[in-house]
Amino acid sequence: MGERKRRLGKSQPEGKMEGKMNKTDAQLHEETHKWLGRLQAELPDVTIKKGDKKAAAILKNLKAYISDTSYFLKKKDYLRAFEACVYAWGILETGRMAGVFLNRANP
Repeated sequence: MGERKRRLGKSQPEGKMEGKMNKTDAQLHEETHKWLGRLQAELPDVTIKKGDKKAAAILKNLKAYISDTSYFLKKKDYLRAFEACVYAWGILETGRMAGVFLNRANP
């Protein structure tokens, strides 16, 4: 293990080689990018009622999870990136169903 750890370097997690992605990470990476792109495309159309502080807080939380998704992708932490993206989708869909989020096209 000592030699392997030296080869990988202290910043590399055990089992991950520089430049290579296992099958699970590759799938998570692909799905996360796909759904993050869809989220980012829909976000400009999401509005809230003026002065609704709760809705503003929920929208802020949604944007934070989108930001977290990008952060974890940059860190190559694909599982956490996918989780953050899924949470963001959950917030978006729940906000829409509850009438907290409105669409610009149909306010």
